Amino acid sequence: MRDLSLLGDRILVQPIDTEVITNGGVYLPDDSQKKPHEGTVVAVGPGKNAPMEFKAGDTVIYQKYGGTSIIFDFEPFTMLGSDGIMAYIDKEKSLLMPYGDQVIAKAIPGQKKSLGGIITPDRSQKTVSQQAIVQAVGRGATRKNGLIVPIEVTIGNRILYREYGMAEIMIGSELYLFIKSNDILAVMEN
Repeated sequence: MRDLSLLGDRILVQPIDTEVITNGGVYLPDDSQKKPHEGTVVAVGPGKNAPMEFKAGDTVIYQKYGGTSIIFDFEPFTMLGSDGIMAYIDKEKSLLMPYGDQVIAKAIPGQKKSLGGIITPDRSQKTVSQQAIVQAVGRGATRKNGLIVPIEVTIGNRILYREYGMAEIMIGSELYLFIKSNDILAVMEN
């Protein structure tokens, strides 16, 4: 990108607008939707602890509040650190791949019993953790010395995770979660 050299692990992303019209005909702009954002990488810094894995033209999924909105050459962009990236789209395999210490998991709907024996849905309670099935695993977190710390779960594991330690995304009618590895509390036996 002209006249712009990013520092450290910074990534400049041009957001991809995803407009939604509800069943009632209400228009929801991208900013009002409860979901991660998608964008195209425009520029990449040299990296902080290791070379950056992204290049211009890559498509990434990033946290809604994980970056800073900027205007450059009259165009809207988002400036992110590499820790704000949750996943990327592998164009060769046409797959959504978790980035770094992220895990993509499929939510398991559940029920809980109250003290009085009444069954209530998970969302109506203040629970400490939730359950999901791991669908994809990132390569792991990068330490300051450049070493990669592998994630301790594998595809197919049933996991218990911290309730607010994830981001949700709907793919078709299925709910998928982006969970950082340190928000996974346990692997459950089947």
